[in-house]
Amino acid sequence: MVGAFLKGRRGCIGVTAYHIMRLAKTKNLTIGEVKEEVVADWRAFDLVYFRAAGCEPTPLAMPRLGPGRLASALGARDCSISDVGDLISIVIGHSEMPGPGESGTPCTRTGRWWGSSHP
Repeated sequence: MVGAFLKGRRGCIGVTAYHIMRLAKTKNLTIGEVKEEVVADWRAFDLVYFRAAGCEPTPLAMPRLGPGRLASALGARDCSISDVGDLISIVIGHSEMPGPGESGTPCTRTGRWWGSSHP
């Protein structure tokens, strides 16, 4: 699960959850048919970064308190932002909890990305 693609100096940089890569015991990932490799990590925030060829940067927004949406290929669910600081606190209803394979699901509001879920 890729959280977002950011515009870098030399192309796109992908962001995903560090714990996924740690549990898989690899620094390699595949997006479609393209193989990529982790180039940096920020363990304190559970993030890894990798170069991504031929991608479009994800539209970003500043996080704000209020409603949001978690959406992945496995489905979509409503959430709300209860705290914004160095980390964003996302409130998800018990029946809406992400399942296996949904870690790093993008959180959006009005179609713009502002975070990722890390259950």
